[in-house]
Amino acid sequence: MSKSKTKALSGKAQLHDVPEPVPIPADVNRDPESLLKLSCKLSLTSGDFIDTKFYAYTRRKSSSEVYAPQPIYANSYLLRARAPEYFEPLLLQGYGGDCIIAPLNGPFPDEFPVEASGCGHESDSDIEDDEQESDGSAGSGLTSTISFSLSSTTSPPAEDKKKGTDDDSGDTDDKHDIVTGNVGRIRLMRDFAYPTWKAFIFYLYTGDIAFAPLKSEVRTKPNSSDVARRENFTPSPPLCSPKSMYRLADELGLKDLKDRARRDIESKISEQNILVELFSSFTARYDEIRDMEVAYAHDSARGAVTRGIYEWMSSIPPDGLKHNAGVIAQIIQRFGGHY
Repeated sequence: MSKSKTKALSGKAQLHDVPEPVPIPADVNRDPESLLKLSCKLSLTSGDFIDTKFYAYTRRKSSSEVYAPQPIYANSYLLRARAPEYFEPLLLQGYGGDCIIAPLNGPFPDEFPVEASGCGHESDSDIEDDEQESDGSAGSGLTSTISFSLSSTTSPPAEDKKKGTDDDSGDTDDKHDIVTGNVGRIRLMRDFAYPTWKAFIFYLYTGDIAFAPLKSEVRTKPNSSDVARRENFTPSPPLCSPKSMYRLADELGLKDLKDRARRDIESKISEQNILVELFSSFTARYDEIRDMEVAYAHDSARGAVTRGIYEWMSSIPPDGLKHNAGVIAQIIQRFGGHY
């Protein structure tokens, strides 16, 4: 299907095919289980449970650009009921920018960028680095899970889709012309990685969240592709980085989710990784995390920090030391007896 046909279809769908959003009563029970049941009940008469499709990026180049967007499908009523301050404007207030109306089982839209930069993903643990795949180093343990879960999606990889667009001859017999199905809102999420957003949607549905190990943790058993495949067919929540979810919850003002992510990070701090975490860009960004880690360093890992901090600081470039000035100041105060 040519770009002009896609846009024409999108415009027609916007006028005729997208149902008006169901109003959410002020007194609706916003408990996840109750909302999930209500959403299922509404779908019995509407015929549509899935009416929204998100795309989020999965991989990061050495230049920090993110790419390989993949789809996540959702029920907008449940999302708007669970987090109205965020999802009402995200999904309903206009269709400009990174939101379009189109068939939900169509390919990656021409209107969205296949690659993006400046989205705050430079150190996002839920974005997989190209270098990690090539050198076999451990990431967040989510790569094989993502690859497997996406192998059955109806949307082709972004690169293949882009190639198909470049070769488009406008032939009405093109295979993309047979794209049919429910029409809905499609939104590109530039700010949050695929595993983070997928886990967040599951959390809104169920109230359940599960976090992957920190990259700095010592793991004796790396995640295998077989384990990842089995995880896709269990009711357990999809894994995400606790740091990435903390950032999302902080930006969206979701205190309970933010606290759960913080507690998970705290539970994974040890003598073996305290220095790595203290001088991370994530710790430098959030005062609450910095205070927690400095307190742990002083109370529970004093020996490890004292032995390793000078060697660690000498390996940090000047810009990094400046970036971590708050951490260094607190360590000096704590270990100097001012607290």
